Amino acid sequence: MVNKEQLRELLTLPLPGEVAQLKMAPNGRLRSFEIDELKLRKAAVLIPLFELNDILHVVLTLRSAYDGIHSAQVSFPGGKFEEGETEAISVALRESEEELGIGGRSVEIIGALSPLIIPVSSMLVYPVVGWLHEQVNYNPDKREVQKVIESPLVLFKRELIKSSTSILGNSKSPIEVPYFEIDQEKVWGATAMIISELMAILEP
Repeated sequence: MVNKEQLRELLTLPLPGEVAQLKMAPNGRLRSFEIDELKLRKAAVLIPLFELNDILHVVLTLRSAYDGIHSAQVSFPGGKFEEGETEAISVALRESEEELGIGGRSVEIIGALSPLIIPVSSMLVYPVVGWLHEQVNYNPDKREVQKVIESPLVLFKRELIKSSTSILGNSKSPIEVPYFEIDQEKVWGATAMIISELMAILEP
């Protein structure tokens, strides 16, 4: 794996984008060219990274259960742009502060991954990559976060943790969804697609 400065440099190079994202996409997912981007709402997520014992880790959250399509899913801290917000970095940091209690003083922004469209929620997500200066003490908002998950990124390149399951799509027909299994939780959907691009950068 790479260190902070190496990753910062890698993020300035052309990104693998949708080619890498689609490796962990649900079967039958719409491609970007099939979607009217003018109708999408904007959101941003933070990908918090830190080193522990010279091993690169990522921070994920298990969302609390609620009446919504992303209920009880593993995700990165983040959320929608609020009125007047125009910068993905500020949105990602604000949401991370609200959800996990990690704000701008503990996070160094080192780059960004490719924007990702989530067709089911008509969302365009901007993934922002942040480096935690030290292993922080989280203060999760219990209304939004059930559990904080810290995982070595190297685990995501092991084929043993990749699998797929069948779920009912919007058309009520079953679709195959690939996922990573981390800390006894399934990481799928947009989060898995973002991780897939990150791993393509780290392990080309």
